[in-house]
Amino acid sequence: MTVLRWREWGEAIVRMMVEAKPGEDLLILTDTATNTEIAEACLMAGISTGATTHLLTIPYVGPKDYDRDFSSAVGAILGADVIVGLNEVENAGIEAAILRAREKGARATLCATVGVEDYILEAVLDVDYEQMVDVAERICDLWRQTSVCRVTSPLGTDVSFQLMGRPALRGDGRAIDPGHIDYFPGATPSTAPVENTINGTIVVDGTISEPIGQVAEPVTLRMEQGVIKAIEGGADADALHSHLESAGDPK
Repeated sequence: MTVLRWREWGEAIVRMMVEAKPGEDLLILTDTATNTEIAEACLMAGISTGATTHLLTIPYVGPKDYDRDFSSAVGAILGADVIVGLNEVENAGIEAAILRAREKGARATLCATVGVEDYILEAVLDVDYEQMVDVAERICDLWRQTSVCRVTSPLGTDVSFQLMGRPALRGDGRAIDPGHIDYFPGATPSTAPVENTINGTIVVDGTISEPIGQVAEPVTLRMEQGVIKAIEGGADADALHSHLESAGDPK
């Protein structure tokens, strides 16, 4: 049953997310940590469209491999018209190659599949994708009309910031225009506050970007005009403070 689901998933990615066309050079990029059924489903789906489809599997690329040489992968990326990435890309050469390929007109959509296989199946096949995209666009419209946003939570977050003047962008996972890149599954509304208008308290009880990760207890940040004035909350707060301090930015 799962094999059949992956076949359906692969068809959706190739036909809906990138709209691969006959004669295009389609590259499926994956690594040794990725479920081979996922990669092969995309390969077969690409072949069925008439696209010249290639599956390239590289060794697992982790944070320590950022400067590792993947010249063969770089060459394949630069030769592609369409790129479907099924692994996390944490390598300088591969990131640069995708950017250069896009500058030449290639399009790419990327998905980190490892450990979330059930989720990515459901998020593509078991949702009303058009409705999800519509909801994301409505959120963007709301942000575009918002002057000041205030966010609160039961844990103590109470922060406000200005949005007016900042773009609100909607990603839908699809890469169908030359040079475009997106990330799937899901529709993602995104914006950013005007930095020097951020004031208040932010309490994090989930994850903080590497090297912190999942926090053992809530971490509290006190913000004034976009600058973190205090970080409180035990060992994770101390680690975050040291990490930020190591950047050498006086702010």
